[in-house]
Amino acid sequence: MRRPGTRPSHEPADYAGDYDHPGYGRMRITHGGHELRWSYRGMSETLAHRHYDTFELPEAAGRLLPD
Repeated sequence: MRRPGTRPSHEPADYAGDYDHPGYGRMRITHGGHELRWSYRGMSETLAHRHYDTFELPEAAGRLLPD
């Protein structure tokens, strides 16, 4: 359930970096301007703040997000 009116506990730039998953491999989060951007295997998209320290990709059913 989304909690409206919340803020992340860190500045956006603090979330930038490379994140490794044992099954999926490495994804990258970059910070530019006032947004966070996710990139993974040639796909990228701006992340939206959901609540607290949770961010999400926009729903794009049936659409890839190529660079």
